[in-house]
Amino acid sequence: MSGVPQGTFGTVDHYIHRQRRSAVKTFVSKKTVQTFQTSICSTVELLCREFSQFAATSETFECGTYLLSWATDSVSKYLENSSYGLLDDARRRQDWQETVADVIELTPLVKQFPFFMPFVLKVPGWLMQILSPKMNRVLLMHKRMRSTARRYLSLDTSAEKQSNGAEDFDHPSGGKIDAYRAILGSTLPDIDKEPDRVAQEVLTLLVGGSATTMRVMLRIVYHVNSTPGVLNRLTKILDAVMTTPTASPELEVLEKQEYLTPTSMSISRIHMDPDIYADPYDFRPDRWLGIPTHRAHLGKYLVPFGRGARMCIGQK
Repeated sequence: MSGVPQGTFGTVDHYIHRQRRSAVKTFVSKKTVQTFQTSICSTVELLCREFSQFAATSETFECGTYLLSWATDSVSKYLENSSYGLLDDARRRQDWQETVADVIELTPLVKQFPFFMPFVLKVPGWLMQILSPKMNRVLLMHKRMRSTARRYLSLDTSAEKQSNGAEDFDHPSGGKIDAYRAILGSTLPDIDKEPDRVAQEVLTLLVGGSATTMRVMLRIVYHVNSTPGVLNRLTKILDAVMTTPTASPELEVLEKQEYLTPTSMSISRIHMDPDIYADPYDFRPDRWLGIPTHRAHLGKYLVPFGRGARMCIGQK
């Protein structure tokens, strides 16, 4: 994600990148995220409620908007201990979709001109709204994250000065760990705990964790529903592990269902090579259910999250 050069994703130096990645690695690990399952399930229920309402009226709707709202509500709750509440607010839901779209659209510009975003952040909001409403939406998102980071840093500094252990300390996280506290409580040097850098880190996690999730889920919804054989097989598996339509099976239970594990993102030049993946344009999850040696061979070329020290930190 461009425009956040001080975030882990935008860090060029190898050793600094490793330090910054280490500070949030545990926070976004599968084990840690798994403790948040109840909250994620609650947002899934809200999403299903919206889908059910559309199903009852046969009204056409933009599925991606709701999937993005669901992902953002879940990720923001995890990162900041406060959901954005997009599924409950149509106007905010639309504004957020446009903001994320603007971030993606402006990324090529910001990537080629790295001085651009620092300059824009100094432009008054009212003026930026006149010059470029799209850029102003991105600007407001940056400023909000930076303001929150400053508040955390200020409150954490105040808490350290309290001699009573800060038992009645009114911290914005409510005493729970979140992305800000994970970074500020890490062993990173003080310069890496400055509000601007912390804000860029959290912003990267937020957009990276919501926009990419939406894209994957949108493709899954499309391909599953347009492939009757896959839909029927998936329905039977879910019927077996979900006693009621609103049941929320534990992750461990779902992971034991082999058919639920192979879905992945795509990097076209490798993943669409017919010499590696037969009929690559066909939606065939069962290609991953064959002989173990064959699966291992396919896995060698599966690189949706990259490889090495800079592979996606949120892969699990």
